[in-house]
Amino acid sequence: MNQNNKQTNEQILKQAEAGDAYAQLRAGNIYSLGIEVARDMAKALEWYRKAAESGDTDAQGMLGLMCYRGEAVDRDYQKAAHWFRTAALSGYEGALYEAASKDVEGFDALLDFEQAYCWLLIAAESGNKYAEHTKYGVYIKLSQEQRDRAKAVAERWLDARSADQAREEEARAQNAGHSTAESLQNIDICDAEAQYRLGLMYYEGEGSVQDFEIAAKWFHKAAAQGHTEAQYKLAPMYSYSLGVTKDEAQAFKWYKRAAEQGHVGAQCNVAMRYYHGKGVKKDHAAAAEWFHKAAEAGLADAQYELGLLYQDGEGVAQDYTAATEWFLKAAEAGETNAMCSLGLMHYQGEGLAQDYTAAKAWFRRAALQEKKRPEPKDVEGWDKLLDFEQAYCWLLIAAANDVRYANYIKQEALIELSQAQTARVQAVADRWLEANCPKQQSEGEKPAVKSYTITEVLQMAEEGDAWAQYKAGGIYRYSAHVKRDDAKSAEWYQKAAMQGYKDAQYSLGLCYYSGRGVKKNYREAAVWFAKAAEQDHLDSQCRLATLYIKGLGVEVDYAEALKWIDIALEKRAEEAECLMGMLYQQGKGVKQSYVEAAKWYSKAAFRGFPPAQFKLGYLHLKGLGVEQDYEQAEEWIYAAAEEGYADAQYQVGEMLYQEGDRYDAYHWLRKASEQGHPAGDYVYGLDYAGFLNIPPHPDQAYFWFCLAEGKGWKEATVMKYETGRELSVEQIAEIEAEAKDWLENHRYYEFYYL
Repeated sequence: MNQNNKQTNEQILKQAEAGDAYAQLRAGNIYSLGIEVARDMAKALEWYRKAAESGDTDAQGMLGLMCYRGEAVDRDYQKAAHWFRTAALSGYEGALYEAASKDVEGFDALLDFEQAYCWLLIAAESGNKYAEHTKYGVYIKLSQEQRDRAKAVAERWLDARSADQAREEEARAQNAGHSTAESLQNIDICDAEAQYRLGLMYYEGEGSVQDFEIAAKWFHKAAAQGHTEAQYKLAPMYSYSLGVTKDEAQAFKWYKRAAEQGHVGAQCNVAMRYYHGKGVKKDHAAAAEWFHKAAEAGLADAQYELGLLYQDGEGVAQDYTAATEWFLKAAEAGETNAMCSLGLMHYQGEGLAQDYTAAKAWFRRAALQEKKRPEPKDVEGWDKLLDFEQAYCWLLIAAANDVRYANYIKQEALIELSQAQTARVQAVADRWLEANCPKQQSEGEKPAVKSYTITEVLQMAEEGDAWAQYKAGGIYRYSAHVKRDDAKSAEWYQKAAMQGYKDAQYSLGLCYYSGRGVKKNYREAAVWFAKAAEQDHLDSQCRLATLYIKGLGVEVDYAEALKWIDIALEKRAEEAECLMGMLYQQGKGVKQSYVEAAKWYSKAAFRGFPPAQFKLGYLHLKGLGVEQDYEQAEEWIYAAAEEGYADAQYQVGEMLYQEGDRYDAYHWLRKASEQGHPAGDYVYGLDYAGFLNIPPHPDQAYFWFCLAEGKGWKEATVMKYETGRELSVEQIAEIEAEAKDWLENHRYYEFYYL
């Protein structure tokens, strides 16, 4: 391994003597683990104490654990609690530190060792990585009753700190000039406008950290005093579980209160809820009444919806004249759905005289409305279309330009055309789009975060917008502001995928591939990857090729795999180059050649693709297809490890361990394990089993072997069995339940490559 990536014990100890806190921590590790020195827990304790007193949170956690276990020092739960507490509060200053340091109800009732565990939980929740990794070691020593009691107190403490932090951040925001209302200086007063504005700041993350729970609290206070905007903001939070428990009845209640005070947007929402029976009993007559209020106030969405009710005779007597009047008002206000409805009425002669020229005019206006394009030019074949074909052609263009309603009604218009006419019109529409929309946005480029709030995206998704449904899937999977729900995420991806949205088809394929939110099903994964691949989705093409290589969900078919790899290679896709290298390396579908494998790996590696860097490093390590060069091998493998590739991180750790550099070896093995690499878990298990010069902890060893086994690392099964001999049946059941819970709630390493 390159010398600049490792240090000798002598160098580390010299830096530690000079007062470097991180070096002091490493010195503690040297003596704790017996790395090239005799193991000496007393010296380890001394260095951990120095680093802890210098502010190193890892050292504070280690010192707390040693006090908790009684290693090189008398067991002292009070001192353990002190150091865990110090680690938990690290990074807080001034008044916030003092406020956060206060105890909460039930704290003094905890036993000393329960207090130590409580502070460890707080430290872990505060982002202390050491606490996150070591709390299990303390957890196993407590009864379930003790854990629950300590956890409840920790949660109360964290809630209290959040409130203190919110006040501190608000004060800082005011001092920095972020608050716009002087009344926020005395936020505890019962001023509804001040409460609403503070809630809005937390809702939008303006001048403070975005926090929906705190936002909901302040909106509640203002809404209870009759603040209309607060009521209107609070309603969708209940609908979409933003900071509060999902409750459609509560959402309806707050929309209705705002609507009764004249809030036009709330009136429209109340009407929609009456229409769909969401949070209230379905009532089309009530829906019509509320749509009428909002429509009279000039809301184009309500005018359009009211027109639909008159057109279909729902909640009101069917009246095409009234429907036309409301559609016209909405259309003049720029509502493209209303334009399409008017076009369809003229096209089919429903409620209006059949008039293909008028239909064409409305469809054309809808098609051009969103993009604000200059007057478009006709294209070859346009003048040969009949009037009703031209009308349908504009409807196709409107649908392609993201006019949502056009997608729904084009099927109704389609019945007017023969198959030959449909093909002719589609060809002209395609030429028009190519000539007039050369730079239209591709999927994924539609602005989400900067143009739409989470609430708006979810509402659009409920209304059937495919892009919003795809984004909703991502919100429930990745957003820090909505409780993660993999099942909901997969459900939204499914809805968007069914509408042909290729990014959603790919994401749904991944869900089935990994069993995330749905039951693992490689066949379904292959189906959705294929649908997206057919739409030229690059990642899906590569993923589909991988399935054909592995025979997952499909029969092994190297020819089909090569077909998709070749398509992806046209876009200079690094993953496709890596897959091609693998096929040559293993002689699957092509003549085996390490030289060709190295060539393809090199293409992707030099463009920074970590799997290819790792595989190229392996070829250099073994001298396969390239000159054997250990230095080149280490550079490529290390580069992949630095980019976060778990296989490479494990390999770096393995090489360092073989070289005797155990400290840095553990560093890289831990990185691999943090990504869920099973071999990293296996090494942790060996560590706690006493194989690596650390006192055995069978309970923790068994836990790590369970994780490794659950991720498919076969060697872990034997070691789990051996370690389990030292545990009771009750301990084994408890640890296995904990490991199962971890595996179900964490995304762990998946082998995408052979």
